[in-house]
Amino acid sequence: MEHNELTVTIKSRKLQGNVYGARRIDDAGRINLEDYRPIDPVPSSKASVKPGPIQHGTPLMPYIPKQPSPPPPTRSNPIGFP
Repeated sequence: MEHNELTVTIKSRKLQGNVYGARRIDDAGRINLEDYRPIDPVPSSKASVKPGPIQHGTPLMPYIPKQPSPPPPTRSNPIGFP
């Protein structure tokens, strides 16, 4: 019985073949791009890629320093006390 369980375990570990039907790379210069999705952003998308130089504007989250806290009130000595 142990022999059959071992055989089943070994058979289940076999790797499946080419599931997606991608082709092999025949030459070093030829690359198959079937595994990569094409880049086709939605035209109205803000994340679309636009040709041209990179424009540097104001940062999305600029550094704004905090205002210093006011000094603590000073205690004045009442007249007549040292």
